[in-house]
Amino acid sequence: MHVVVNAAQSVDGKLATRRREQLRISGPEDFDRVDRVRAAA
Repeated sequence: MHVVVNAAQSVDGKLATRRREQLRISGPEDFDRVDRVRAAA
């Protein structure tokens, strides 16, 4: 069994705005890379 973890965190450790809106801290290139990793699993 293998486990692959993909994680990102902002410098201040926040994952949402003060209004509790989700922030995207990764870019399109990273989303494409994750899709390739998932397809290969």
